[in-house]
Amino acid sequence: MPKKTVWEMSELERRHFSLGGRTFRALLLICIVMSVAAGGFGLYLYGATVNREYRIKTWQDAKVAAQDLDINEVRREADIAVSVYDSLSEEERKSDPEEWLDKYEDVRGPLFERQRLKLYQIMDASDDVASYIAFLDLEHNRMVYILDCDPTDHFCPPGTWDEMKPEWMDGYVNGAKPHLLDGLYGTGVMPSIIYRMDKYGYRSSASVKLFNEDKYPVMVFCESDMTQVTKTTMNFMIQYAILLIVITLIVLVISLKHIRKVVVDPINSLSKAASDYSKDRNDEQRDGQHFASLDIRTGDEIENLSLTMKAMEQDIASYVENLTKVTAEKERVNTELKLATRIQNEMLPNIFPAFPDREEFNIYASMTPAKEVGGDFYDFFFVDQSHLALVIADVSGKGIPAAMFMMMAKTMIQARAMANGSPASVLEDVNNIICENNREQMFVTVWLGILDIETGILTAANAGHEYPVIKPPDGTFDIVKDKHGFVIGGMKGVKYKDYDLKMLPGSKIFVYTDGIPEAKNASDEMFGINRTVLALNRVADKDPEQILPAVEDSVWKFVGDAEQFDDMTMLCIEYRGVK
Repeated sequence: MPKKTVWEMSELERRHFSLGGRTFRALLLICIVMSVAAGGFGLYLYGATVNREYRIKTWQDAKVAAQDLDINEVRREADIAVSVYDSLSEEERKSDPEEWLDKYEDVRGPLFERQRLKLYQIMDASDDVASYIAFLDLEHNRMVYILDCDPTDHFCPPGTWDEMKPEWMDGYVNGAKPHLLDGLYGTGVMPSIIYRMDKYGYRSSASVKLFNEDKYPVMVFCESDMTQVTKTTMNFMIQYAILLIVITLIVLVISLKHIRKVVVDPINSLSKAASDYSKDRNDEQRDGQHFASLDIRTGDEIENLSLTMKAMEQDIASYVENLTKVTAEKERVNTELKLATRIQNEMLPNIFPAFPDREEFNIYASMTPAKEVGGDFYDFFFVDQSHLALVIADVSGKGIPAAMFMMMAKTMIQARAMANGSPASVLEDVNNIICENNREQMFVTVWLGILDIETGILTAANAGHEYPVIKPPDGTFDIVKDKHGFVIGGMKGVKYKDYDLKMLPGSKIFVYTDGIPEAKNASDEMFGINRTVLALNRVADKDPEQILPAVEDSVWKFVGDAEQFDDMTMLCIEYRGVK
């Protein structure tokens, strides 16, 4: 942007910043971008065609290999390889291969070298760079080798593996996602991919499934080297792009002369009228004649702009009036939003100690919403004189819609729990009611527990919520990995399961929403459940009203200057027992 106004510029500066000069530079940039885009699209089509041909070739080679192999011998070798692989722990697999590769010696049976020779002959005849048999560990994204075509044992000895990307594994098992050209030529889904690895380079790889060995599919693979093809393609496309740029520049010069005549001059007239209007901006009695005197008859968008500018002066007064109304309406909305925040806070139990006359337990809870109102909620209430219900939940979404859904869910859970149902039955009934009329398809995760004050038995059920964290009287906080049911509001007819936790005098339980472990710092790193447990154990001997602020303080120190993304809600209860 220029530092001077138009009236302060020299003639040379005015030409530089003129509409004609900027139009030329803009068109030049557009033409260059279009040339590059055309070159890139050409590269895409050319590369896609080459990739398709290589994928078809390696796939056909893999089919030939599958037909020529002794399937019984392959099955024998696969059985041994899979058995050895399953017998190794994950730590052993990641250790030095010299410590466990000798366990695969039984794979090398009498026909092993004959099979290897067949793979070598297939590779040599098809001009491939590799042909081998391997099974896929889909859980760990590994390709574990059984038999290769290299008699020197320097390629892929039995039992070694390569780490693979998930999309490569899926391409081998289910077929790679069809390219546009595959559909045009009727090729469809092929179990072949194009990949690049540092130690192998740029390759086309295809597979044919031989059989499934337990949970590991056993396949034969063929690969072709595409490194040189890629280099040749890039050289061709660079020349093609340069030619496009030269042609585009010639067209640009011709087009610019025409644009100056039909665009630049009329816009300069509009610019002068706008300048006159700007000089009169402090005159409250505008007569609307700055643009009315223009007579632009281009029959295109510039004429339309001229007519629009004429209407602008006439509309400016009504615009200011409307702006005043909008400002007042925005202030009203802010006032109502503050009221909604206060109403939501008052719906949650927020007076502590909550039950000063009950010495059998000590409870404390807090919620820090990410927006003015949040979708998290907690609750605690007596079902009867000896049973205390504990609730913590997280509604999908943020803001007022989530807050309204939260109020509805909280009311339903409390009403149903007061009918003396088990936590599982309460969740089942509430879920069915919400699913009856859930057009917005919102849902809520809920942990519900009912504590028997006299026995210390806590019966709970979990509807897709975070794991609770419990501390025995003389121990430390630790996660309880309870069984999760489906979220409330997700599907009608879902069943939930109760489970019991024995709370001894001095035991504490901490429940929370995902705003705690999923809080992120400026590096996009999450606080995590492990840091949550560490924060709890630093104040494990404190009362609940001291534990929760300490955990929140740990979260804020971790988050730093990063924006709060989700509501942070916590509840902690210490069971003291009946005296």
